[in-house]
Amino acid sequence: MTATSTMCCRPRVALAAAAFGALTLGGIHADAIAQTRPPRPTSPFAIAPTVPADVPGGAQNADIATAAAFAWREFFALNWPALRGVRETPDTKLPFGQNAVAGGPPLVWETMRHKVEIFPAREPDNISARFPAPQGFNARLPSFGYDAPPAYFYVPAEVGSVDGSVAACPGQTPVAQPAFVNLDETTQIGLDQMYAGVLPANAPGPNSAPQLIRFMAKGNRAQYIYVLQRDYWYHSPSLALAEQNFKTAVASNRPPVQPVVFFPHGTIEVKSAWRPLAPGEDASRYHTTTVRFYETNNNLPCYFEAQWALLALHIIHKTPTAPAFVFATFEQADNILAPDGKPVEDADGRIINPQPGAPTEPELTYTDSPTFPHVSVVGGTYCGDTGKRLFFHDIPGNVSLPTGGDICVKQRYHAIPPVIVDANATAHLAIAAYETANHVANSPWRYYKLVNVQAFPFDKSEIDPPSNPNGRHNAATFFQANGVVETDFTLQNFSGRLSGGASTDFPAGGVLPNFKNTHLFSERPAMVHAFNMGGCQGCHANAQLGGTDFSFILDGNGFQPAPDTAGPETAIAAAAKYKRRFLQLK
Repeated sequence: MTATSTMCCRPRVALAAAAFGALTLGGIHADAIAQTRPPRPTSPFAIAPTVPADVPGGAQNADIATAAAFAWREFFALNWPALRGVRETPDTKLPFGQNAVAGGPPLVWETMRHKVEIFPAREPDNISARFPAPQGFNARLPSFGYDAPPAYFYVPAEVGSVDGSVAACPGQTPVAQPAFVNLDETTQIGLDQMYAGVLPANAPGPNSAPQLIRFMAKGNRAQYIYVLQRDYWYHSPSLALAEQNFKTAVASNRPPVQPVVFFPHGTIEVKSAWRPLAPGEDASRYHTTTVRFYETNNNLPCYFEAQWALLALHIIHKTPTAPAFVFATFEQADNILAPDGKPVEDADGRIINPQPGAPTEPELTYTDSPTFPHVSVVGGTYCGDTGKRLFFHDIPGNVSLPTGGDICVKQRYHAIPPVIVDANATAHLAIAAYETANHVANSPWRYYKLVNVQAFPFDKSEIDPPSNPNGRHNAATFFQANGVVETDFTLQNFSGRLSGGASTDFPAGGVLPNFKNTHLFSERPAMVHAFNMGGCQGCHANAQLGGTDFSFILDGNGFQPAPDTAGPETAIAAAAKYKRRFLQLK
C-alpha cells in the first residue's frame, strides 16, 4: 500500500508496513509479535548508544524489573551526546556523560523535533489550513528535511512577525541558531503552574518568574516521517477521516476501518521540565544546557536564552509489543525537598526523610461524581510558607480544582516501588563503573532516577493490594506520575478522563463510573479490549480516544498559536484551551 500525496511536487512514499493490516492489540499481527521480540541483552543495564527496540519477552508479559531495565536502556541511549549537524544520532566517538560540561554537544533526544517543528502552530479556528508546512520540509530528502536546524514559528498575528518567528526580548542579543530546548509551555496541561521553592521568588535577570518550572514536548524522526507521508501535520481531510474511523470503531466495539492513526514501531515522544539553578546549588548533579524561554514585551511574546537545568524527562515509546506505548518517567534526585531543603528521597528514590501527614500542605480531598467531580482543600487554608519545597497553583478556570492559593508538595502520593528503587541502584552502579572505565568526569546521570514505567495498560479494577507494591499491577505504576510534570492532585491520581480539571471515572452524561479510556483491538475475534487506565498512559489514552494514537501533539497545535509566557493570563488561556481539547474527546 502507498500513501496518496496531496502535497505539491511530493513523491509517493511507501507506508510503514506495521501501520496497516490485521489488527491485534491495536494494530500488529500476533505472529509479528513473536518474531520481533529481541533477545534479552547480556546485561539488562547495558550502557549503549542504541535505543532498545522492545521490552525483552514482550511488553505485555513484562514484570516491573524487566520494564525498568528497558526504561534505563532508553535513558542511556537518548541521553548520549548527539552527532553535531544530524538530529537524533549519537556520536559514538564520545562516551555517555561526556556532554555534561557547558558548551558540550546536545543530547540525542534534545535534537528531536519540537512539536511546532512537526505540527506547525495555526489559529484555533483554522486548524484545517494546509500551510504552513513543517519548517525545513524538503520532499527530495528521505526524511523530508527532518535534520534541518531548529526553528520555531507560531501564528504571525499572535507573535507580531510576518513569518511567525518570535523576536528577542530587550536585553537579549538575537541568536543566529535557536536552542534545541524550546520551553513554550508553562502549565501542566492547563491544570496548574509548578514552582521550585529552592529558587528565590525575586531575582535579578530577565526571568520574570524565577521559581516557575517550564516544559516542552518533542517527537522523533519516525513520527515526523509518518506524519509527512500522510498529510497529518495539520487537520487535513485524511487526518479527519482517520480520527473518525477510530472513534467509530470504539463506539461500535469493532476493529477500525482503515485508515486510522497508528504510529510505526520506534515512534518516540519526549516531554521535559526545566528551571534555572539556585545560587549555591551543586551544578554537577544536574544536566544543564541552553534553553529558550519566553517573556512578554509590548503584549507580545519575546525570547531569552540561558543555561537551565533538566528536572524531569518522560519517554513515550511505541514498540512491536507495546501498541499503547511504553511510558517511562525520570526525575532529578533533588526535586522533592523538605522546607529546609533536605531531600525527601535519595538518588535511588528511597524515602529517607518522610514527611508527616498528607502528601500536600494543605491536605486535599477528592470526590468523584457524574455531575461535579472535584478536588477540595481540607480546612480552607493554603500553604503559607513554601520554604524550599515544590509547590503549585491550580489555574482559575478549572472549576473542579482549588484555585485560591499555593499548595506545597511534601512527598509523592504513590511512593516509588521497591523494585524500581533497586533498579535505580543497579543503574547508578553501572553508570559509575562506565564512567571509571571511560574516564568520564562530572557526569550528572547518577543523580537521575526512574520514577516508574508503564509497559502495558490494565484496568483500575485490577490494581494490586498495598501488600504487593512490586506487583505488575501495583498502584504506583497504575497512577504513574512525575513529581514536577504531573504534580497536582488530578495528575498524581489520574484515571478515566478530565471534567472541569478533576479526573472522573464517569462518562459524560453517564451515571455509572464505567468510563474506559484505553482501547486495543483484536481481529480474531473481532473486538475491542477496553481499560480504565491511569497515570501517564491513561491520560494519553484520552488522545487515543480522539483518534490520534496516544499523542496530544498530533493535531494539537490548533490550541497553542503562541508560546506560553510567565504571566497568569497565559495560564488561564492555556486552561481554557486544554479544556476544549478534552471536551472534544468526550
